[in-house]
Amino acid sequence: MSADVGERQPRSRDLLVLEFTELHWRLSLLIKASVTSQVEAASARLAALAASTTPHQRQAVVVLARRGGLSMSELARHLMISPSSATELVDRLVERGWVERQPDPGDRRAVVIRLSAKASRQADEVNQMLHAGVASLLLQLDDLELAGLVGLLRQLVGDDTERLGTVGQMAPPSGEAR
Repeated sequence: MSADVGERQPRSRDLLVLEFTELHWRLSLLIKASVTSQVEAASARLAALAASTTPHQRQAVVVLARRGGLSMSELARHLMISPSSATELVDRLVERGWVERQPDPGDRRAVVIRLSAKASRQADEVNQMLHAGVASLLLQLDDLELAGLVGLLRQLVGDDTERLGTVGQMAPPSGEAR
């Protein structure tokens, strides 16, 4: 193999990496726009709710909705913040009625942080809107194409959810099979 051929392949791969990065950014924007339209159409109340919270508060609710009850240290790890910051964050969420501290059955000195019933309902509603927004975006793909895309993304991301922190399996809206 000549030096020219060896040099062309990395350049082509570099261009593909650049294109992937651009396409990933554009896909993120499309998903955001699609979900935003779902939120606006479904509920001005939820849009106001989102505007009145901090990104860490919203992320904490998302993590707890996906993972269930977590210890304070687990929540801090998933949010990539210090335990003291997590405690302050949970204090604010408790004041808003979004989360509850419950005794940890395995350690009487510790607590488990869980979403309140009110926050669980809102998280379900947001999950349904997210699902609807992404589903409408993916309508242009047939089932085989979508399965191929998901398979490629699984291959790329892998199954290392601990390393990925807040990324977890999202449940489909109520009444739909996984």
